[in-house]
Formats: sequence, structure tokens, C-alpha cells
Amino acid sequence: MSTNRLLISMLMIVALLGFQSCSKDDDDDNKPKSKLKGGEIEINSSAWGKWIYVSLESGKKVGESKAEEKRDGLDWDMAFCRSDVRLNCGTSGTGKAGVIVADGKFKKSGWEAVTEAPKDGYAVDEIYDKFMVSMQPYKEAQVSTATTMKNKWVIMKTMGNYTILDQIFIIKTANGKYGKIWFKQYVNSEGKGGHITLKYAYQDDGTRDLK
Repeated sequence: MSTNRLLISMLMIVALLGFQSCSKDDDDDNKPKSKLKGGEIEINSSAWGKWIYVSLESGKKVGESKAEEKRDGLDWDMAFCRSDVRLNCGTSGTGKAGVIVADGKFKKSGWEAVTEAPKDGYAVDEIYDKFMVSMQPYKEAQVSTATTMKNKWVIMKTMGNYTILDQIFIIKTANGKYGKIWFKQYVNSEGKGGHITLKYAYQDDGTRDLK
């Protein structure tokens, strides 16, 4: 009799564990799936005085303009001119973009450590008085740019000698969606600047989840 009771008890325990496991699997299946999208974009922004516009949604170049010109519309999220960055917001565009300098550098905190975008605190583009639009002849102008990002991701120590700072930025896109970016490269195989490799991810469902 005691053997039968022991067998029944063991069967009940196994059944209970199986039920709990299935319930956990069901819970995992019912959790909303993250709609985080992204990849890498290579941008040739080596020309002086010209913005190269990029859509993070398509991962492609969508246009270009002179440095002093503004581009309206929501078909672009970011633009690049040499090491300068422009976002679709503020004095640069009609979008809802913005940027925050994330805590810690990539090598210290890591790309995966940036798991959620803040709700507020995003800087928008503004006019920069001494924007270099030409090297030869040397010329400066008032140009709208993301001043918060200036000299925050790459610096030139000496002529032609660039150092990537491995800084992660949290951004909002032109449509107000949240994301993160990391500049992986600024020079090409010949050591010439203005050849950017950008890693990016943005949350397509509109939430601040960046996991």
C-alpha cells in the first residue's frame, strides 16, 4: 500500500511540474515581442559643405543638400557632413528627433547595456556659428546642426589622425520613435576621414524599450 501511495505522489509531482512548465511557456508566448529594428549603415560624408541624409527606417541614403540648406519632411532621421551630425528637429527639420548622450562609453557599458530610452531630456538642433563649409578656400558659416554631438564621437588629434570615442547616443527619430546609435568607424582603408560606419537600433512599436 505504501508503495502505491509513493508512486501516486511521484506521479502527481511530475504532473504538477509539467503544468507549471507549460504555464511558463504560455506566459512567454503571450509576452509582446520586441519590434527593435536596426543594422549598420555606411555613409560617405567626406565632402565639405554637404549633408548626406539617411533614413533609419529604410537604412538608406535619401538625399543631400548644401550645408546651409534645411530639409523639410519626415523621410530622413539623420544627416552627416564630415564628422558633424544633423537630426530632423529644431532648426534642422520639421521632425520630432532629438538626442541624449548615453551614460558610459561603448567599451565600458556596452551596446546591450542601453536597454531603455529616457522619456524626456532630448536636445534638438540649433545654429552653430562657426561651421566649416569649405577647406580650400577656408570658409565658415552659420549652419544648423546637432551641437550636443559635436566632438563627442570622434576627434582629430592631428591632421588626418582621428580617434573614435566609442560614445553611444540615445535618439528619437523624425517620427518620434526611440533608438540608439554607435559610430563604429570614421576613416576608410586609406585613412581618409568622412567614411562613417554607423550601428543603429530603433523601437518600431513606439515604446522606449531598446532591448
